[in-house]
Formats: sequence, structure tokens, C-alpha cells
Amino acid sequence: MKLIPNRESEYGKFDLIPDKGQELRWFIDFESELIVVSESPRDISEIPAEHGIKVIPTRTYIVEPNEQQILGFEQWRKYFDYDPVETISADGKLKEIWQRKHEKESNTDFYEGYLIEIETGKKLVDDATSIAFYDKKRTSLIESYYQSIERKKQYLKSLEKGTYPEEKYQSYLKSLEEGDLLMQYLDEQFIYELKRHSGQFQLKKGNTPISRAQWDELKLDTLTGEFETLEDFWKYFYTKQNWFVKYHLRTNHRVIEKSIISAHNQMLQQRELSYDEYEKLYKWMTKCFNKELDRNVYWQFCSNCGERVFYFPRYPKHACKNCVSLITDEHGNKLDYQETHELFSEKVRLKDSQEEVKIFINDDEYWVSDARFGGVVYQKKEKKVNEGLG
Repeated sequence: MKLIPNRESEYGKFDLIPDKGQELRWFIDFESELIVVSESPRDISEIPAEHGIKVIPTRTYIVEPNEQQILGFEQWRKYFDYDPVETISADGKLKEIWQRKHEKESNTDFYEGYLIEIETGKKLVDDATSIAFYDKKRTSLIESYYQSIERKKQYLKSLEKGTYPEEKYQSYLKSLEEGDLLMQYLDEQFIYELKRHSGQFQLKKGNTPISRAQWDELKLDTLTGEFETLEDFWKYFYTKQNWFVKYHLRTNHRVIEKSIISAHNQMLQQRELSYDEYEKLYKWMTKCFNKELDRNVYWQFCSNCGERVFYFPRYPKHACKNCVSLITDEHGNKLDYQETHELFSEKVRLKDSQEEVKIFINDDEYWVSDARFGGVVYQKKEKKVNEGLG
């Protein structure tokens, strides 16, 4: 990389020119306001991959924008404090110590630190490292520690069997007015509407519209039932076998979501659904996602041990962390992605022979897929009808 002084560019009153075949990325360091520039190859297609990962050769330069100069370590070190820096938490319980250090081999800086519980002297975090040049203020170990505690609390709360808040349900119920539509659902032949009527709940049906004009002129005349309470209606509706498969929910009032969510939770606790049944039930549940509800109101269970797991409808049969540790391949070997196994196109195979292997928890086969937000997820494989499951 070359620095051309006194030439206006995106960097300031100077320009930076990469070497042939290279490209530049840059940012302004939060702490010093120096410019940090990374130079790497523009074409990485010929760089070999090790274990599926390409290591891109990169050179880092530190630029002083006012002096229009590329700095060496002895020049940029005057902008920073390389002595240990001690910080006490606001509650006086924790102490963190960070020290900025220089690594000659890569010609860059890094931070090294640890976190101590003051009363006991116990190291809560040891040998922590962090990049030194960064475009934002670094999160302290104290902040990270308390954030992790809060995340753990939220996660544990999500595993509780929360129930739909009765006060919220009652507020929805009290807000109902004459003629309000509470629920509209349909099958291939009929469409049904549940409405508020004379202090009760009236269910009517008619032929399912097949055109836009019929939808616009929809009027249901056939009375199917009258119910004193919503609970009475739901008892009637819930007895219809696989109601969530038979019917499609087109629209609903918030007041009906308590019944749908509670039914969902009850079914997941009592029996194992097929992936197809999960998909159809999930379509009902999409109408019931309420930001005002705690996540633990929605239940889900480990496909192996049956314990509560975090609600992830995208992965309806995923195994909990404890059960994932029980997974073996078809030869009875524990999964070891460091030594013996690898993931390839959502398959597990042996590193030495490239043999694709099935994976199991006890006698149940599982399959692996990429998780949406990183990592992998293991789900129970659905048995075929001739294997004993419908």
C-alpha cells in the first residue's frame, strides 16, 4: 500500500493506493481516531481452504490522518496506554483489569484481561483477549458479565411453563362490542365466523368463496351454534379431530389467542406431532404471536427427553443441549468435530474416509441442519409409516 499526500480522497487530504491485486478496507479507531487500513487479495478463489475455511492473508496499516503518514509501532504507541488499567464495577463487587499489548509477528495490538470477584478473589473470567483497534467503544468485562447473567435469567424464564395472563385475556374480553368478529376459519367447503351477539357468541357458516367478488359480498346465514362463553365455544371446536389440520384460520381477534395457544401447548405436551402437523399448527400460531406476551407462554419440548426447551417453531423436534451430548453415529462413536467427524452439506461424515454416517440418540435417528442465526441444530427424524409412525 502506498500513501499519496495532499490528494483529496475518502480518507481525507491524502489518498491510499493498494498494491496490485489487493483491495483496502478501513475504519477510524474509536480510541485514537487513527485510521486502520487492512489490505488483502481481491481474488481469493485460488487460496486453499483448510477444513472448509479460507485464511485470507491480510496486512494492517495504521495511518495518522493529520500528518498524512503510515505509522510504525514506535510511532503509534504514543497514542495509547500500555500499562494495566483497573476498573471497579458500580456496585463494588467486580474488578476488571485490561492491558494493551503489541504482537510483533502480526504488527498489531490486542487487549488481554481478566475479571475478579472482589469479595472472594475468584477469577470469573481469565485470559480474556480482545482486538485493540475498533471503530466502537469496547464492551467491558463487567458489562459482558452482567449481560450474560441477564441473558441466563431470560433463558431460564423462557423454560418455565408460562401461562396466558388472565388479566390480558379479560381486558380483551371486556373490549368486545356487538358484532365483533372473533374468529373466521374455513375448509374447502365451508367458511365459519364466530361473532359477538347479544352478550353471547354466535357461530355461522356458509359456502367458502371462490372469487374476490364472493369474498366482498360474504354473508353467512346458517346458524351453527350459540355459546354463552368463549370457553364453551372452544370446547365445542376443540373436539373436532385435528382441527388445526382440517381448518385454515383466516383472521382472529386477540381474545381467541388464549384458547389457541393453550391448545397448542397441551398438544405438544401430550403427544408427538408429525412435521406436517407441526407446519399446519404453526400457521394457526402465526396469528397468535403477541409482543406483549412473555416468550415462555409458548411451549416446546425436547424431542428426546421431553424437557422444556426454548420456543423455536422453526425447529419443532430439536433436542435440548443435554440430549445433543448423547448423540452418536451409527457405529456408536460420539460426535467429535475436532478429530473424527465433520459437517458437509448438512450431513455428518467421517474425516478419514469421507463416509456419510447416520446419527442417533438411543434408537431414534436424528438429522442436522444449519441454524438460522449460526451453529447447527439437531432434530428427530420422522419415521416412515412402515416403521411404526404415521
